[in-house]
Amino acid sequence: MDLRYTNGTPFLHVAGLANHRGEWGTGIIELFGRVGEIAPGSFGLLYVWDDEDPDHQNEFRIFRLVRGVVTEHADALLSPLIPTVEDEDRD
Repeated sequence: MDLRYTNGTPFLHVAGLANHRGEWGTGIIELFGRVGEIAPGSFGLLYVWDDEDPDHQNEFRIFRLVRGVVTEHADALLSPLIPTVEDEDRD
């Protein structure tokens, strides 16, 4: 995670792969919401794949930040994870 400046504008860059959602995964989603509170003009997308979520284990979820509000959406570009991104026989 870092703060990058492009053309004089700050951008929060977050990337990673947590083995389990736990505190790390929940913390990233909470951070996304906090950015919206601190900087309500911020916008962005956060893609999350949580294979332990019984309702969405084979799909990405998109968290969208617009005008300080985070909403959750279904993904149609990378989902379903199997077979779109990975083969069914993955280990």
